[in-house]
Amino acid sequence: MAANFVPPPMKTWAEYHLSSILKATTQNEFNDAFDAFLSMKATITVNGRHLSREEYKKMLQGEKVLESGASVDFRSAVDVPADGNSVQTGVVGLFYTATIREKIRRLSGRALYFPIQLASAADEGGTGK
Repeated sequence: MAANFVPPPMKTWAEYHLSSILKATTQNEFNDAFDAFLSMKATITVNGRHLSREEYKKMLQGEKVLESGASVDFRSAVDVPADGNSVQTGVVGLFYTATIREKIRRLSGRALYFPIQLASAADEGGTGK
């Protein structure tokens, strides 16, 4: 008898995949994580601004320069299923802080590391502006 697969809740799924993107340390890891996270037809809104999939990818890539590691702390998440009870489609909002450990090469060949923190932002008025 085959076991029934039960997908994880949307919040859990979205947190896992966004963490994979932010923690990727190579371009191939980043591309694989990004493609696993967003469909080609995804609708993306960041702080009230609509972005194409490619714009969102460039935005995330711009936050990652010579990364050597990261940690992500999800503060809150909200999910609204599209059909009222589906765990597979809908809207997910994530509020998080990512600490990204950057690497800088010095002329001596040794690398210096320093952390950078990124935080998602929530507009208190709900306008996204």
